[in-house]
Amino acid sequence: MIADPQWGLNEALGISNDGWIIGKGRYYPLGGGLSYDRLFLVNINQIPVSSVWLGVSGDSWTTPANWQGGVPNSTTAKANFLGQGTGTVTVDTVQIVNQVVFNAATPSYIVGGPGILNLAGTTPLLTNTTGSNTINASLNLGNGTAIQVDGGTLAISPATANTVGTGVTATIASGATLQLGGVGSSLSSAVSVTNNGTLAATAAGKVVGAITGSGSTTVTAAGATLTANHVRQGSLDIGAGNTVTVAPNGTDSGVSQVTNLSIDATGKLDLTNNDLIVENGNLATLTAQLASGLDINGSYGNGPGITSSAFANNVDFNTVLGIAANVELGYTSFSGQTVDANDVLIKYTYYGDADLNGLVDTATDFDLYITGLTSGGSLGGWLYGDFDYNGVVDSATDFDLYITGLTTQGGPLLTAGGGGSSITAVPEPGSLALLAVGVCGTSVLLRRRRQPSNSKCSNR
Repeated sequence: MIADPQWGLNEALGISNDGWIIGKGRYYPLGGGLSYDRLFLVNINQIPVSSVWLGVSGDSWTTPANWQGGVPNSTTAKANFLGQGTGTVTVDTVQIVNQVVFNAATPSYIVGGPGILNLAGTTPLLTNTTGSNTINASLNLGNGTAIQVDGGTLAISPATANTVGTGVTATIASGATLQLGGVGSSLSSAVSVTNNGTLAATAAGKVVGAITGSGSTTVTAAGATLTANHVRQGSLDIGAGNTVTVAPNGTDSGVSQVTNLSIDATGKLDLTNNDLIVENGNLATLTAQLASGLDINGSYGNGPGITSSAFANNVDFNTVLGIAANVELGYTSFSGQTVDANDVLIKYTYYGDADLNGLVDTATDFDLYITGLTSGGSLGGWLYGDFDYNGVVDSATDFDLYITGLTTQGGPLLTAGGGGSSITAVPEPGSLALLAVGVCGTSVLLRRRRQPSNSKCSNR
C-alpha cells in the first residue's frame, strides 16, 4: 500500500487488532500551502490506496503498468492524474474508486470508455485542482460524493446518464469552471451546487439542485438547457435558443436572485411557479422580456424572454408573472430573500396583484389600477394596472384580468414578506361603480383564455 501523498507518518503511537492507528504525522495540503504536524486516529482499512496514472502502456485503466501503486479499484482507492503519461484514459470495465484527483496543467485528461466509474466508500471525492479535464465515462456517484473544482476546468460529459446518490454536492471555486454536458443527466435535482466560479451547461437536459454563490451560471452552448431548483448567483447568462427552467416549487426555496441577468433575444427563462429578484435590475428591459415571454395576447407563454409554464398550463387562467421596481414597493424582504430599493421583483401571482403581495384586494391593488388608468398614460406597467403587458392600462382587458384574479384566487401565493408596501394610490371617487358598469359590456381577447364561471359580468 502506498501512503496518501497528503500525509507523512512520523510516529505510530499505537495500533489495535482491528486496524486502528493513533499516531503523529505531517499533513501536506492538496494543491500546496503550509504543512503542519497533527495527531490522528485512522483505520488502515479506510486509508485511500493512492495510485498515480503513468499511461506508459496504452490507455487502459485496467493495465497494471499504467499505474504507479497498482490499478485503483476498491472503495479505498485513490486515482491521481498528476501530469504523467498520455491524456487518454479508457475505463474498459466497471471500476470502483474512493477519490479521483486531477492536478496537472498538462496533459488535459479525457477519461472515457464503455465502463462505469463508481465513486464509493467513505466520503467519495472528485476534484480538479488545475488543468482542463473531462470525464466522458459514465459515473456512479455514491452517497455523499463531493465534487470540488478548485481550479481549472472539469467537464462531466457522460455518454449515458450518470447515477447519482444522496447527499452529492458540487463546489466551484472562484476562477474555476464546471461544465455539464454529454447525453442524459450529468448530475441530478438533488445535487446542490455552490458556485463561486462558472457553472456551464453545454448540452440539453442538464439538471442540478439549488445553485448558490457569487459565480456565474451560463447556458449558451448550442441546444443547451438547464433545470435548477433555484438560481442565486452573481450572473445568469442565457444564450440564443437556450432555456433555463426553475423547477416547480412555489415556496421560498424556489425563489431565484441574480445580480446580472442576460437573456438573448431567442433565449428563455421559465420561472414556472417561482419568483425572481434581479438586483439593480432595469425595469423596462425586464418588463419587455416578460411581455415577450408571456405573450399573453399571442402564444400564451411560449415566447422568448421571461415566461412561466405554470402560467401557460393553468386551466383557471388566473395566474401570471407580475413585476415592479422595489423603489416603489418598499419591501425589505421578498419571498424569503432580503431586497433593497434598487431591486426589481418578479412574482408568480394572480392577475391584478399590483403590489406583488400574493393576493388581489379591492383596496391597494384596485387603487393602483385606477391610478394608472386615470393618469393619462403617465403611470403604467404592471404596478399601475397593465396586466396584459400591452403597454396600455385600459378599462377592458386589464380590468377584466383584475376581476378574474380577484374572484378566482385561492390562498396567497408566497406572500412578499417584511417591510410592507410603501405605496399610496389615490383613486378617483366613484370609479369602482363606474367601471363595474362599463366593463361588463366588453369581451376579453386572449388566445386560449376562458372566462371563469363566477365572473361578475352576466353577459359573458
